[in-house]
Amino acid sequence: MSELKIIGAGLWRTGTSSLQVATEQLTHEKCYKMYDLMMSSAKTSQWLDILDGKQPDWHEIFSGYGSTLDWPSLAYWEEIYGVFPGAYILLSHRDPESWWNSISNTVLLSSPTEKSIRRPWDELVVQLFKEHFVGRHPKKEEAIKFYLDHNDYVRKTVEPSRLIDWNIDDGWAPICKALGLDIPSNKFPHIGRTYDYRRMNRLPPI
Repeated sequence: MSELKIIGAGLWRTGTSSLQVATEQLTHEKCYKMYDLMMSSAKTSQWLDILDGKQPDWHEIFSGYGSTLDWPSLAYWEEIYGVFPGAYILLSHRDPESWWNSISNTVLLSSPTEKSIRRPWDELVVQLFKEHFVGRHPKKEEAIKFYLDHNDYVRKTVEPSRLIDWNIDDGWAPICKALGLDIPSNKFPHIGRTYDYRRMNRLPPI
């Protein structure tokens, strides 16, 4: 049975799309991310049950995956770490103002709201915003406070030897050092930028 090697604890829009490509290259295994649920109603229902309090089988959920990033697993990173204590916690982050500018021009514009729920995946996203963020329509100050408090909690909770404290501009080095791997010859991937996100989600360019 495969074991998670990396558990993402960084909030969305902190380079997680780039990290997905990077961690898959380094671990030679798939990375579990929100996209997996968009393609599977069964997985979406599974996570809705978890949010409703059902105890999950984390080994079953992450079978075949070497890493996990972003929602929904981000909301349970600490519990997942308890099941996979040999994994590294990857705290991805960026400048708070830059993070706010990114989410306010992407995720906060395109994500479903309570009024627009049409399918289980929409319901899951709305519940995650409600229960594991500061709501679907946050003010800048409260969103940044949540972001900083979250990052501080991760740093205080995870022992330094198991924490990869990764800034969006750090590239391969911190991850490879933790995993004991050589830095790949190819450049670190940079995908999911604001322009790309807005184009994929049919938002007008800015």
